[in-house]
Parts: sequence; C-alpha cells; structure tokens
Amino acid sequence: MVKTSTLILILTIFLVGIFPNSVLGNQKIDSHSGIMNSDTLYSNTSGQAVFVEFISDIKLYPNPVKTQLKISFQSKENKSAVLRIRDLLGKVIKEKKPDLVRGYNNMEFAVDQLNPGVYFIEINVSGEKKVVKRFIKKD
Repeated sequence: MVKTSTLILILTIFLVGIFPNSVLGNQKIDSHSGIMNSDTLYSNTSGQAVFVEFISDIKLYPNPVKTQLKISFQSKENKSAVLRIRDLLGKVIKEKKPDLVRGYNNMEFAVDQLNPGVYFIEINVSGEKKVVKRFIKKD
C-alpha cells in the first residue's frame, strides 16, 4: 500500500507537470514531511496564474465517494461551463456542460462505474478559467 504522503508528492509533481504556471489553492504543509499538498488548482488556459473570483465555495461530497459525487459552488455570473472528471493520467472520464446560474449551483456525477482511485473534477468556465479539485473513489 502506498503511503498517503508519497501519493500526495506524486500528485503534486503530476499536477505541476500537467498544469504549469498554475496557482495551487488551499495549500498546507505537512509538518512531518515538509511537503505541500493541495486540494484545488486554479489556472487559465494560457497557463497564467489567476484568482478565480467568479466561482467560490466549491464543495465535493462525500469524499471519498462510492456512488454519487455531489458538487456545489457559488457562481457570480450566468455562464456556460464544462465539468470533467479526469483520471490520474489526465484522460477525460466523464463530462457535463451545464449553464451556470448566478448563486448556488448543485450537480451530481454517477461514479459507481469508476475504478477505485484518485480522480479530479475540472470546472472550466467560458473556455478560459479552470478550477481543479481532487476526490477519491472508493469500493
């Protein structure tokens, strides 16, 4: 079994490689290993660091998840969006294209067919800005 700190290090290296010049949010330093881990990554499509102000209060639950992943967040504007579930290799597993409304937005993904492991939710708004959050699929 892989230690959690080792998995976090691998994921951090992976994210930095896939999403260069991005800003990692919710940063925490592990006091034992000194490794930074993060639940959220923010970037725009040109790779420039941005502060995502149009989406806030992002929640994925339950996490770890077994059958239904619920996503809730607040949007400051009515915008089109693309939500994708990606595996560790960056492959798109599932995708939805909702129209966001100003205020709270709630969505669900059926994940019961996914293999156990670490996945990412990518929220891309108007083709420009992305938010990436990780979640764990359990048996």
